[in-house]
Amino acid sequence: MAKECMLTFEELSAVFDYDPETGCITWKIRAGRGIRPGDEAGCIKSLRTNSRDGNTKQYRYVTFDGQSITAARLAWLLAHREWPERNVMAANGDTLDLRLDNLRLGDYTSGDRNGPLADRRMNKHVQQAYGLRRNYDLSLEEYARMLHAQNYVCAICEQPEVRLGGDGKPVALHVDHDHKTNKVRALLCYKCNSALGSMGDDPERLRAAIRYLDKHAEKDETMNIIPFNPGEAS
Repeated sequence: MAKECMLTFEELSAVFDYDPETGCITWKIRAGRGIRPGDEAGCIKSLRTNSRDGNTKQYRYVTFDGQSITAARLAWLLAHREWPERNVMAANGDTLDLRLDNLRLGDYTSGDRNGPLADRRMNKHVQQAYGLRRNYDLSLEEYARMLHAQNYVCAICEQPEVRLGGDGKPVALHVDHDHKTNKVRALLCYKCNSALGSMGDDPERLRAAIRYLDKHAEKDETMNIIPFNPGEAS
């Protein structure tokens, strides 16, 4: 079964705009160098279909917070405020036409044996290997080497992942990548990866946040603040 996106409507609607008439999904935030609010989100990938003749189809994918989402599913979420229960198809056969009138729910759910080969009853390791290769052109062995080189902790906070998955165990560290070049950088925990995404991968914005914290930390040390006690108010 392909891993479902864990991001919510609230999280994604704060980052993306969707025009149901044109089908265009745009950024609301500065998502990285060269990516500004109003820019179209995602990139187009050619994927092989289930047919034996090796034909391919083009799909738009949008990546945020370390998760790659088909634009059709994201469009459905932004329009209907909930993830589609089944696959999302293009009524006119054009998989890049994301106008809301052209989107239809298909016949299978994730893991349905009648769905695409990529979604059929994968074990956990196969799921991870498929996702790494599909989203980041990274093998499971390469991921394992990166994890070992980082001593199995986040490359920023140097702490292990604490966010739990549906099985009650910590989720895998996220693959962090440059949203402009798609170059893989390192493995990050959910909080650090989310922080970079929220700040649009903007170094100056991150430095400004550090200056802000330092400034107010100095004020806390020098100011003699008398705690307010509501019971003492006249």
